[in-house]
Order: sequence, then structure tokens, then C-alpha cells
Amino acid sequence: MNSKSSKKPPFTNRGVLRTENSTQTSINTEKNDDFRENQDFNQKREDTYLLVDWIQATIMNDNLNIYLLFKELFNIDTRLIVKEAKGFFGYDTTFSYKDIKIMTAEYRKLEGLQDMGYHIYISGQGCRDLEDLKVDYQKLFKKLLDYGARFTRLDISIDDFSKKYFTIPLIRKAVKAGDVVTRFRNSIEFLKTKLVDGTNNGYTIWFGSRASNIQIVFYDKLKERESQDYIVSNDVSFWIRLECRFRNFNANQMATNFASLDFNEFKNFYIGVVSNYLRFVVNNPKDKNKRRWKTVAWWQNFVEDIPRISLQTINVESTILKKRNWLMNTVSRNNFMVLVSDMEFLSVDDILGSYLYEFLKEGMGRVTDHDIQYINDLRIKKGLVTVNKEEFYEFLYEVKEQLEEKKAVGVLC
Repeated sequence: MNSKSSKKPPFTNRGVLRTENSTQTSINTEKNDDFRENQDFNQKREDTYLLVDWIQATIMNDNLNIYLLFKELFNIDTRLIVKEAKGFFGYDTTFSYKDIKIMTAEYRKLEGLQDMGYHIYISGQGCRDLEDLKVDYQKLFKKLLDYGARFTRLDISIDDFSKKYFTIPLIRKAVKAGDVVTRFRNSIEFLKTKLVDGTNNGYTIWFGSRASNIQIVFYDKLKERESQDYIVSNDVSFWIRLECRFRNFNANQMATNFASLDFNEFKNFYIGVVSNYLRFVVNNPKDKNKRRWKTVAWWQNFVEDIPRISLQTINVESTILKKRNWLMNTVSRNNFMVLVSDMEFLSVDDILGSYLYEFLKEGMGRVTDHDIQYINDLRIKKGLVTVNKEEFYEFLYEVKEQLEEKKAVGVLC
């Protein structure tokens, strides 16, 4: 497919897209002396990014080794894979690394029912996990297509941190005034409000329904993240997302083009799709044909700049390292207040030992298999051996024994 044909894709009125047709890095198992605790937050970030934000695809092949599939597709250490007897879309077993999941229907096959293949399910957070693993999306899509995968959903979004194009209130104003040329019949707008204090957690504006093969969504990503208690990089003060959700045939075609075109060609193709479905215009009361209205400057600038933006490779959201910072800066203060409020004298006594033991015991009891994935991921990067739940219990038992020994010899009185 040449670049000219990729820039202006033809569409049907039903929104069905019709088209003609970096090296992965393994998890570092050696200790890195230059390891930075906040390496993913301290890197320089551009103003605007294009990013992959959701991947769903099905491989109809029941002869694959799922652990090798994780290794081949994502270069994930098989020691970190968790298996769970649950799933959705009719699948009953899920293998996962963080939010990167592959589902199978093992029990259906045991019962002699029709095989459903392997369903790749990678949410938005899962895509951020892929970026942490340095996965090359173009190579990933090529591999999936080589396996015969059929994509059923693919979200490709644009994150703007610059505030130089538009805001959500500006989009709302244009929609309310009817200053929009679009293939969609309706838009949907909703406001999320925190009931405990009435806080506005941001408007979301949808073009197209959940059943549409193409759906375009605008929302304030920063407010959405903060409302869900995510920790966001300190230098992010503005974060608007334009999210394009492609389903079924369209998802497969977008993945095919991502895999076959160079990135600059793909960006032209992508903005061709967006512009074909949505354009904000300047109201011209003298012309009843809205399609002849001039494109408004802020939207025109946005569209023209998309070919110059880069693919997101830096995660601006929380990691286990950020959680540790939060633990030290916030939780530590609260725990200190609780501890000293129970102590008759501010001295190293039995209350201190008991408190620390109960604190560790309570925390360990809440750790899930996915939490262990995050722990082991960081341990592997630091050159440490992986751990499991049994070792957690042994560790806690040793803590208790040492506390009792110290109490017996009078260290804790």
C-alpha cells in the first residue's frame, strides 16, 4: 500500500473502514548500578503523544504454548505469569502479567466443546505495562497478524499536555452550538461527580455509540486519573485525551496499517480517519451547507500537528516505585501517629514490636498474585531473586520469632 492511498481512506456511511491493503528489550536480570527509582518520571516528555491504549485480538490456534506465547509476543519472563481459573467473553482461564492478559477456554476443550482459541486482552494500563517492557507495537502487531490473529478492538489515542489546541469546555461549546461536521448522528456528554463532596471529576464527550465500529471520545485524563487516586507525574498540570476506539473490521484494518506502514505514514492515515469522521467549524449563517464551513483554527492546528508528534514511550502514571514514595511521604506519618498514641512512654517497648508485626501481617494478608507480579518485576530489575507467598509466611514467622527472642532477653521490655 503506497503512502498516497493511506492518507485518504474511503469509508461507507456505516463507518466501516475500507482500505486496499525498535528492538524489544528483555527484562534486565542483572543489577544495574545506574538504576533510578523514578526513571520513568524523570525523562523529558513532549507536549503531545499518539499512544496505543487498548488491544483485543483472538488467535484461533489451540496448539500454542501459552507461556512461550507470552515470551514471543511480549518478552515477559515466564516466572512472572499468573494463572487464574476465571475469565470473560466465554473464556474460563486467564494467564496474565500485570494487566496483559491471555484468556483460554480450557474447560470447554476438556468437555469436548468447540475451541475458542487464545484471546489477547490488554487494557489501557496493560499498554502502559507494554511500554515499561519496551515492546515495539509495530513488531507486536506483525507477530499477532503472523499468528493469524483477528483484532476485535484497538484504541489509538492522542494525549495533549500542552494546552495549545483545545480544552473540554471548548469542545462542549462547539457541540452545543452545532459547530461540528460529523458522520455520527449524536454525541453523548456526561459529568462524573464525586458524591462525598460534589467535586467535578470532568466531562466526557462521546461521538458514536459503544456498538459503533468507530467511536471518538474526548475527556480530561488528568481529572480522571486523580479521581481514581492514581499518582501522576508532578509536572503534569494539563492532560486532555482524544480517544479513537476501533472495533471488529476497523480494528483489524488499523492494526494491519500500523504493522505495514512506517510511523509517519500511519499518523497521516490516522488523522485521515479522524478528519473523515469529525471536524469542528466556524459558524457561517450565510451558508446553509455546514460542510462548506471553514475549519476552526484550533482544530486545524491540531490536525496539522499530528503528523509531527511521536509515539508515547514514557509512562506518566503510578509505578510501584511511586507507591513507595507515597508510602514514605503519607502513610508513614499516619502510622507514626497511631503508634505513639498507644505508647505509655516513648520508648522501645513491647507495643513497638507488636505493632510492627501486626502491620506486616495485615499487609501480607492483603497481597494478591498480581501484587506479587509487581514485586517480582522490580526485584528482577534489581538483580534479586523472585519471591512467592510461602516465602512471605516464612519471613513473617521469622520476624515474630526474633521479636519474641528480643523480648525474652529484655531488649523489648
